[in-house]
Amino acid sequence: MRWFIAVGLLLGFGWFFATRLDPAALVRALGGADYRLVLLCAVGHMVILHPLKAWRWSLMLAPMQRISPWTLYQ
Repeated sequence: MRWFIAVGLLLGFGWFFATRLDPAALVRALGGADYRLVLLCAVGHMVILHPLKAWRWSLMLAPMQRISPWTLYQ
């Protein structure tokens, strides 16, 4: 039942946005985007957020077994 609801929501939102999307405006927006910022965000995510998540998991798993953040990062 949960999968039917998820697929129904996905199709509903997909239809909603597809019927209200101007393809020419989307092409203009993507053409005018500065992809250096996208690259900066991706690198920042990998450099900052992933190690923080690994550290957080090492703290949560510490009572059971000590696992180094580097192992969790991989």
